[in-house]
This record gives sequence, C-alpha cells and structure tokens, in this order.
Amino acid sequence: LRLLDKMRRHHMFVQAFYILGFEEDTVESIRRDLNVLTDLDLDVVQIQVLTPYPGTEQRLEIEKKYGIHERNLSKYNSRNLVWNHPNISQSQMLELQSVGHRRLMSSRRALRTLAKFALFSGKANLTLDGPRMVMGGFGKNSRPLHKRLRFKLQNARRWARHGWFAYEETDAKAA
Repeated sequence: LRLLDKMRRHHMFVQAFYILGFEEDTVESIRRDLNVLTDLDLDVVQIQVLTPYPGTEQRLEIEKKYGIHERNLSKYNSRNLVWNHPNISQSQMLELQSVGHRRLMSSRRALRTLAKFALFSGKANLTLDGPRMVMGGFGKNSRPLHKRLRFKLQNARRWARHGWFAYEETDAKAA
C-alpha cells in the first residue's frame, strides 16, 4: 500500500492482474477481493478466469481432482471456466468477471491514466514528454514504422473495439 501511495504521488501508471477461480475461491470471496481492488483505485486491472492449460502441472492436478468439462481449445482464453469448479458455476464466473470489469474500468480511471502518460510521463511534475512522444508518431519519419506494423495495428484496433475473444469468434465478428 505504501508503494501504491508513492506511485500515485509520482503519477505512475499501475496495472494489476487478478485471476479469479482458484479452487478455494467462492462467489463471496471474489466479491470481497473486488471490493479491495476497487478501493486500491488502480489504473488498469485485468480480470482473468483461471485456465488450466494443457501440458501444465496445474492441468493435471485440476483434471484429476475436479475434471475438465471443456475440450475445445478456443475456449481456453481466460474468459471461460473450462473445469468443474467446486464452488462457482460458469454463469457465476462470467457474472463475477463482468461485475469486476464494470467496477474497475471507468471513464474517470481512463482519463486519469491518459493524463498520467500525457502530462506527467511518470514524473512528479508536469512535463511535455508525453505530447512529444505522441506527436513524434505522426511525422513523415513514422510512415515506414506504420507500414511495417500495419497488421498488428489493425488487430489492436479490432481488439479495442470487440474485446478479446477466441480467434474464430473474433474473425466471425469482423466479417
């Protein structure tokens, strides 16, 4: 908490990852965790469902103890509960993830985060480093870079509009 306070005073960007769905998790325990995360007032929190990927020790343990109900690998995207959780159903998991996103992603947080990059660039006082960096990306010298990264930029824009889905879902939505 002291580190977060110091980072806040220096207008530093703070990103956290929260994995929900460990075997001891319950709907109530995740709701308590979301309250704590909300109170921390972080810039970005990525909320992902625990996914026991094939070929991992975690997969072997979960499959043996609880069973895996989903074999379709396109569902292994940190959004779907693919195993038989002892305390949380698939629909509850999706609802908890949705509640978390609604509570932890707001316009106010997004504007504050943009201000951190644009006006402070990780420094305690105002600076023009952020605007200089952004404006530098639009000059004639940036054209070769934009051409080289065209497909990655297109995919990033698609992700920003539609969120992260399994590949075939994204392709179907884009079509």
